[in-house]
Amino acid sequence: MQELVVGIVFLIAVLFIGRHFYHQYKSDKGCPKGCGSCDISKEVKKIEFKMPDHLKN
Repeated sequence: MQELVVGIVFLIAVLFIGRHFYHQYKSDKGCPKGCGSCDISKEVKKIEFKMPDHLKN
């Protein structure tokens, strides 16, 4: 009986993780929820980055 419960919990966990990865790769924004509230690409594009002179070749 315990093996059955452990097996069911394991299958639920595998399905949950599989669903999470499916939604992550299916979404255009890379967010597994797909709501668009965590779209980091727009924020990164807004940031201006200036390379320090001592790091330039």
